[in-house]
Amino acid sequence: ASLTACASDIRPLSDPSTPEEQRSYKGELKFNSYESRGTYVPATSSKKAENPPKPIPPAKMRAKTTEGMYAAIGFWVASFNYLILSGDIEPFMAVDINRNDIYKAEAFAELYKSNTGWVYGTDAPFSAELTEDAPQKVDEQQYRWLGVGRYNKEAKIHYTDGRELTMASLSSGPRGYEFFFQNI
Repeated sequence: ASLTACASDIRPLSDPSTPEEQRSYKGELKFNSYESRGTYVPATSSKKAENPPKPIPPAKMRAKTTEGMYAAIGFWVASFNYLILSGDIEPFMAVDINRNDIYKAEAFAELYKSNTGWVYGTDAPFSAELTEDAPQKVDEQQYRWLGVGRYNKEAKIHYTDGRELTMASLSSGPRGYEFFFQNI
């Protein structure tokens, strides 16, 4: 699955005995599969984060099912947050196969690579919620799931030259921005 769009733990399904086509996935995306990389020390205005947990791709993320698409979207959001906190673009590229959203990611990777700044203030700088219970069929091979994404009001970009920018100012408004996730 490749995703077009822009969280941090995959929520359990409300009732596993409910058939997948009847489950509602509407709401905030969650993800909970991370690799420990040592003791995590959150970033502050004076230093970068140390050892942020790295998201692990869920086994179901490539399944051509609603649950698989939900897993892929959750991994996309978790990978984007990991990138924002670490500068490591590798997990994000694993889910953005067609490079639809790489332009969003490259700026954060460059911030760390050039040693010009980092993000601090929250462990989840970006969140997303699905605004539909399930994805909508576009054609025989493609599904689309509408959602809303937003940067956390507490997330700040600290530049080594002393400037600071709130990440919420990067959103198109207080409600975030609408987008769609698409499987390919």
